[in-house]
Order: sequence, then C-alpha cells, then structure tokens
Amino acid sequence: MNVDGTNQTRLTGGASPSWSPDGSKITFHSHYDGNADIAVMNADGTGQTRLTYHQPGTLGGSYGPSWGEAFRRIGSTAVGTPVSRTMTIENRGRAMLSVTNITSSDAQFTVNPTSFTVPSGGSQNVTITFNPTLAGTKYTTLTITSNDGDAPTIRLIVNGTGTGGFASRPDRLDFGSTAMDAAAPLPLTLYNRGSDALRIESLRVTPSSDAFTVATSTPNFVVASDDDQTVSVFFRPSVSGDVAASLTASTSDPDHRTFSIPLRGTGVPLTLSVDLNPAEGDQRQTRMGGVRPGA
Repeated sequence: MNVDGTNQTRLTGGASPSWSPDGSKITFHSHYDGNADIAVMNADGTGQTRLTYHQPGTLGGSYGPSWGEAFRRIGSTAVGTPVSRTMTIENRGRAMLSVTNITSSDAQFTVNPTSFTVPSGGSQNVTITFNPTLAGTKYTTLTITSNDGDAPTIRLIVNGTGTGGFASRPDRLDFGSTAMDAAAPLPLTLYNRGSDALRIESLRVTPSSDAFTVATSTPNFVVASDDDQTVSVFFRPSVSGDVAASLTASTSDPDHRTFSIPLRGTGVPLTLSVDLNPAEGDQRQTRMGGVRPGA
C-alpha cells in the first residue's frame, strides 16, 4: 500500500512475513498439501517459490521464517574475483542422511561437494563460491535434495554483490620454459566491468625484475565502461631457474586501488649440439662458448 494507507494490495495468503535485508524479497509461511512450509517471493508478490517441503501426512511443519534461516549473504566482490563461504549441513536424526544433489539456479554460484552422506549426529561443510560476471546484486536458489522423509527438498536463497571495476583474463601468466635472453610474449586483457570509465594509472612489476616487462603505448590509459584493453607482457630471463613476480596495476577504482596478476617463468640455458662423423673431416674438438639467440 501507499504510505498514506491507500491502494492496499494483497500479495499472498501466507503469514509471518519477513523482509530481506535489501528490501527486495519477502519470506513467509504458507500451507502446501496441508502442512506449513516456508516460501519466498519478490516484494511485488511475483516469483513465489516454495523453500521447504514437508510430505502430506507427516507431523510438524515450518513456521515463523526469518532471513537467518532461508537467506544467506555471501557479501561483495569485484567482478571476475571469486569469493567463497561455508555452509554446514547437520544430521540431527538417527539414520544416515544422504544428500543426493545440491543445485544452483544461477551459474555465478557454484557448490562443492554436491552429494555426500552424513552419519547421525555428524555434519558436512559445503563451500559456496560466488564468481560474478556482471556488477550488481545476484540471487540464486540452492536446492538440496536428500533422503530426509520429512523434508526431502530444501531451498535456500543466497545472494552476492558484484562490484564493478578491474578484472583480468587470464588471472595469471605462466610463461613456462624460455631460453635465456630470448623474449617470450603473452597477452593480458584488462576488463572494466563498472559503470564508469576506469583509469589504469600504472602497471609495474613487483618486486622489481628485469625478466618481466610490459609493452604499452602510454604509461597510463583509460578503459571505458564494459570495455577492455589488451597489453603484452614479456619474459626475458637472464639467468637459469624459476622466476616469479607480480604485475601490479594501480587504478582509479576507489574500492580496488591496486590489482595484482601473478607472473611466473623458467629460464633455461641455450644448448648447442654438434654431431661429428668420425669418417669425415677434422676430428679435433672445438669449444664454441656461449651462444645468444640470433648470433
């Protein structure tokens, strides 16, 4: 209804409504098949979804829902940067609990493991990972299917917020084995998933290393909203062995002023192999010394 009490509209016949923290959804209890179960809907009454399932004829039911029960908030993370939270499933019954599947309605949320067994009195941790592809608050419904006779299917609403800003593909660069003093380039694409233009103020290798360099036309540049910019990163080892560093980007994003991409490569000495035929030519040994690529 309006703030003055007019234009009252009935959204559902359920009871015990509870608003979500962001005001976009309402959870309530309603009677399905003769038992009370928990459901959720959008604030305008659309999208009603049943969260718990008590079989007809079983005792009990679900009453007085709150967002502590039916709603899990993962928090905020930059687009392209996954964040994980742990959910614990407990078995308070006397028999073995078999969770046969856990599914997510949104691919930006993944669950691991998705099937397992829990002994009586035991528990199982489940990791929920949110990896947003776009900025904004995203919701998923986790559907848990088990052999629980009273509630074989339970649904939980989980949300997370993707913040706009800087992301990279790939999220790390591994140059593998490269001959000493030879240059190996790899492309690195920088993405701006925010609503405002993003300035890349600097790209520097930390700790300072001559083995890694970045090729850009300007020391700083602007990436428009929902656009990208590709730069080339070079690995030129001067010594043999593993080399590791990070490419650190300083940005104008107030929430993520710096962003680091791991760099790794292995320098290997250049080996010159000469086969001599004993039946022909001069058989004297010749020391070639060091040879640089292109020499």
